Amino acid sequence: MLSKMTETRRVAITVADLRLGNEPLRMGEWGVEPGDSVDAGEVLAELICPGLSLELPAPATGIVVELCRAPEQTVHVGDIVGWIETTPTE
Repeated sequence: MLSKMTETRRVAITVADLRLGNEPLRMGEWGVEPGDSVDAGEVLAELICPGLSLELPAPATGIVVELCRAPEQTVHVGDIVGWIETTPTE
């Protein structure tokens, strides 16, 4: 009998187009760290622009494996700010 291999994939955590025009965005505090389990839609961090704080949701269920941006760093739409590793469900 062959054992079934578990395949994982990495999903990018990206800054979505928030339709704020050219307003600069900054990373707020992360609410997770590498190794944490997260569910799709769970708030991972906040994004800050002048006068506004927005939530950055998890794009998938899995394990946070990397955070690429530190709090206070400037980010732009489409930037990858972290990675989640997922395991396919049967």
